[in-house]
Amino acid sequence: MMISNVLGEFASITGVLERDENDVTKSTIRASIDASTINTREPQRDAHLKSADFFHVENHPDLTFNSTSISKEQMGS
Repeated sequence: MMISNVLGEFASITGVLERDENDVTKSTIRASIDASTINTREPQRDAHLKSADFFHVENHPDLTFNSTSISKEQMGS
């Protein structure tokens, strides 16, 4: 087995930030990525990433993120 770093990108990403101005900890973030838009500039690799070995885009077309908490941290003094 070989492990390597590969650069790539997704062409279709959407997201929503709902910011609570009074209490940032009540804010939420949601993001969705169309997994079929993976592009590593190597068609065979992209096909493999879309397969059941990795993203399985046929059954899971979207990669999603929903925040479960947001905290407020202050930087330095």
